Amino acid sequence: MRLTTVLLRFKHPHGHLYHGKHRLRKAVTDKSFRALRWDYEIEEQNMLLLRHPYLTIEQSSGHMKDLRVDPIAKWDKERSEKFSKITTLEDRLMHLKVRDAWD
Repeated sequence: MRLTTVLLRFKHPHGHLYHGKHRLRKAVTDKSFRALRWDYEIEEQNMLLLRHPYLTIEQSSGHMKDLRVDPIAKWDKERSEKFSKITTLEDRLMHLKVRDAWD
């Protein structure tokens, strides 16, 4: 009886609660309205920065020329650094060496 009174107090939609023609809709609150307004303000600031960039097109052309690296040369250098080092058994077991003198 108690469950019936709880369920029949409000009119529920048929089928899925949040999809379809007769779905439950969230009420607009002040908090959601402020959040939407804040999102729009951030979007407007981003658009302002995109419309008025810091550098002109002439200034920004070629600014990365000095930082450009040949990817094949970079790959060869990393590969040679990684694999050309000679590793000995002593290097592998160095973490076991606590002290030189034995009792």
